[in-house]
Amino acid sequence: MMYRFRLNSATLAVQRCDGGRGVAILMPIGAEIATADLPSPGAQNPSSLVNVRWQEKTVSIFLVDLLERGEPMDMDRA
Repeated sequence: MMYRFRLNSATLAVQRCDGGRGVAILMPIGAEIATADLPSPGAQNPSSLVNVRWQEKTVSIFLVDLLERGEPMDMDRA
């Protein structure tokens, strides 16, 4: 199952590049993202990173940012 969100505020993310280095990117207000990594409430530290798909890229954001800045959209059943 994929969980889809729309960001209500700009949010920092990290994109992994060749060589394993991470580059900070800013996802804008209204960005639509999807993840299959959403943990159950209380199961993980809110400062943990979650992998999400955005503009056909996989990036990582903090779970707390996803939950506080993201508005749930319809879920895709995949």
